[in-house]
Amino acid sequence: SDIVLAPLADNSFNHMKSNLKQVECWTRKLPIVCSDVPPYNVHGKHMENCVLIPNKKNAHKYWKKYLKQLILNADLRKQIGEQLYEDFMEDYNLANLTAKRAEFYKKVVVKSLELA
Repeated sequence: SDIVLAPLADNSFNHMKSNLKQVECWTRKLPIVCSDVPPYNVHGKHMENCVLIPNKKNAHKYWKKYLKQLILNADLRKQIGEQLYEDFMEDYNLANLTAKRAEFYKKVVVKSLELA
């Protein structure tokens, strides 16, 4: 696909979800249009590395407006996909995540040994 859609209702259940759709998109440099709710608006920047659609009355008008822009403008699709890649590649790279997790686990183990 050329554009990824990730609509979510603005509720507490969805706020606990991950931004996996954005993470999947950065690896392919695909632009993503998503609801302006956590988890997407945590690292997502409207019209920079994604398109964030506000959750308000008549939100379908925003979906239509921005999807039309992306469909008609290949350069904009590429720009947003590239920026998503640049913004996410450091924090969401598996090698970097694994190193961060290993450090966290080491700290937890050391702390638990100190308490024992």
